[in-house]
Amino acid sequence: SRTAVANTVRLLNLNDETKAALASGTITEGHARALLSLKSDRDQLRALATIIEKSLTVRQTEALVKQMLSGDQPAKPKRPPLTPHDKAMLEKFESRLGTRVELSRAEEETGKLTIHFYSEEELQAIFNAILGNDAQL
Repeated sequence: SRTAVANTVRLLNLNDETKAALASGTITEGHARALLSLKSDRDQLRALATIIEKSLTVRQTEALVKQMLSGDQPAKPKRPPLTPHDKAMLEKFESRLGTRVELSRAEEETGKLTIHFYSEEELQAIFNAILGNDAQL
């Protein structure tokens, strides 16, 4: 029928990895059709990984796609906990700078260091502690 042909042709709009998963039988046409609602390759690949990892049914896949489209993203993976070394560095930062400092790791070697200040004077003191009293702006 025309509808069946049209639905099959629409599957050509999927990214290559999703098409390969469909061709190998890892996912069904029902899964693939649900993924068509996700416009970006990145979102399709994230959903595909979840489908495979959790062996989702087509109905569960449709619910996942709906959730992704509504902006209710599943919780991000938790950041790795701080190591004892990280905690020791954090204490030294706070002691040296005299203010609250936060350290969070995104991945093994990347992350974010946040230095809090609560007044202009405190900001200047942090600046001097890091760059030295002789530093000029």
